[in-house]
Amino acid sequence: MEQAVVAKDRMHNGEFEKSEVKFENNLPLAEAVSYFEAVVAGLRQGSINVRHGDKDVTLKPTQTVDIEVKAVRKKKKEGITFEIFWRIPESELSISSQ
Repeated sequence: MEQAVVAKDRMHNGEFEKSEVKFENNLPLAEAVSYFEAVVAGLRQGSINVRHGDKDVTLKPTQTVDIEVKAVRKKKKEGITFEIFWRIPESELSISSQ
C-alpha cells in the first residue's frame, strides 16, 4: 500500500505554512536502508529533500536536534520508530547605536 499527502512550502506572515510528504509502502529491506542512509547523509550535509512524484519538501536541520526512539516487540510484529525534529531559528536580535 502506498500513500502520499503533499503540500508545497509557502510563506504566510513571514512563517512557513505546513508542508508534508508522506509515503508508506512495503519495501525490500535494502531499499528501506537506502532511504535511511540518504536521511543520514542529509543530516550531515544540513539539507534533506523528500520528493514524491512532482512534489517535494526540503528540510534544513539545525545543529541541535531532538530525537525520540521507540522499539516495540509484539507477538508476531516488531518495529522501531525514530523521530528527529528541530525548531527553525528566529531572526537574530541586532542592537546598535546607529
